[in-house]
Amino acid sequence: MIEGVLLQLGNYIDYWKNALDKCTFYKIKCEYERLREEDFDIDLLHCSLLDDKIEIIKKIESFKDICLMCERDEGDVKYLLKKLKRLRNNLAHSNHLRTKFRNWNELLETVKICRVFTEEMRKELQ
Repeated sequence: MIEGVLLQLGNYIDYWKNALDKCTFYKIKCEYERLREEDFDIDLLHCSLLDDKIEIIKKIESFKDICLMCERDEGDVKYLLKKLKRLRNNLAHSNHLRTKFRNWNELLETVKICRVFTEEMRKELQ
């Protein structure tokens, strides 16, 4: 969802690379080069982590406008992106979902807002 929009964003602007610290970008570049050597047809942005993608989103020029189009303020969207990160981590460590997760409504609301936010970002890029 978010990665697709960021890849689209990456085609329009090149400053996303500067949104990350040099060490992070170096790791992304190393992973990209490793995968290219293995003959993967991959974009540099694919090699970034969700944390990196969230940082890029928060630093794009139109972030505030996109938040307004979603009828959310910046803090609310940043909080939702943080929840998305937590969801990703919990899914990666699925034992958490089996033993501790109880709030399915919150999960569905987070996914819904991320979809709206993603759609607004797509509109902004066209």
